[in-house]
Amino acid sequence: MLPIERQNISFLEMTSADELAKWLLRGESLSPVWYNDDESGVVRLAGTYRNLNENTQKKVSLALAKSVSEWNPLVHKTSALADVAMIAALIQNEAVVPGLIKIVEEKFVVQGKTTEDDQDFAIIVSSIVGSATPEAREAVTRWYEDDAFDWKFRGMFCIGLISYNPLDAKKILPRLLTTMDKHPDYFIPGYLASEMATYTSPDELEKVLREFENESAKVLLAQMPVVREIFEESKRVD
Repeated sequence: MLPIERQNISFLEMTSADELAKWLLRGESLSPVWYNDDESGVVRLAGTYRNLNENTQKKVSLALAKSVSEWNPLVHKTSALADVAMIAALIQNEAVVPGLIKIVEEKFVVQGKTTEDDQDFAIIVSSIVGSATPEAREAVTRWYEDDAFDWKFRGMFCIGLISYNPLDAKKILPRLLTTMDKHPDYFIPGYLASEMATYTSPDELEKVLREFENESAKVLLAQMPVVREIFEESKRVD
């Protein structure tokens, strides 16, 4: 084990859950968890977590939950909460999900944020979508249909909902297709088609898309040859 990793483990073992929560909320690049130039503090901490003993893992998990419950937009940076959300996602800590959902629904104004907040907010929402817990599925379904929720997230929500229920793709897609028709230059069709096909299969996605007359459905269909190439290449690599 590298000396730097031993320092990180020692820091986490010796610090209380309360102090760890405060440390996380300070949002100072997670110093003193040292990291290489090509590795962020978030990724380093998630990696270190796997080398901790069971008691220290429980303490870190508790600290993550406490930091979410104690986060205050008037005091703490959104980037700090985004770091916590990403760490929780990387170590598959689902205990923070209800708290993150509550914050998204009660404390965030989803229109008119700064670009920096947009990025941090996207990380938080993405961690909720990716957790796929019952609470997350319910929230994502609700947000996807909510006109008050920033439409820019509908691609993420659509992919998430299809990942939860691939057989419901035909029911899920219309909301996104309508949004893409209104904002044709915002979404990345190749990415959307590739991600959705991961859960439905390229054949099934193409079959579903052909049932729609939206211009955006045609745009997604045009991506399918490339999507198939990607899938075939991944099979050869595997």
